[in-house]
Amino acid sequence: MVFAGPVIGETDQTARSLHGDRMTQASDLPTCATLLTTLLIVSGAAITLVGSLGLLRLKTFYERVHAPTLGATMGVGCVVMASIVGFPSCSPAS
Repeated sequence: MVFAGPVIGETDQTARSLHGDRMTQASDLPTCATLLTTLLIVSGAAITLVGSLGLLRLKTFYERVHAPTLGATMGVGCVVMASIVGFPSCSPAS
């Protein structure tokens, strides 16, 4: 399929991405921000995994509901913080 030009309603960024120009902002991040983003994503995934394992291990209904809820909430919180650090140009304060 050959791309003839931007379709009405598409942004310039979308048109450029169809030609292979991707949003690669990771190379522009400082090393400390990259490490912090990596740490937050890995810890968020680990916390979510531990919460999921608590669902299998715990005995009563309330314990089984409590562990995955905490794990999912804290895990998603870490991933959101990693997104804030990893994509600084998208934040409203910029």
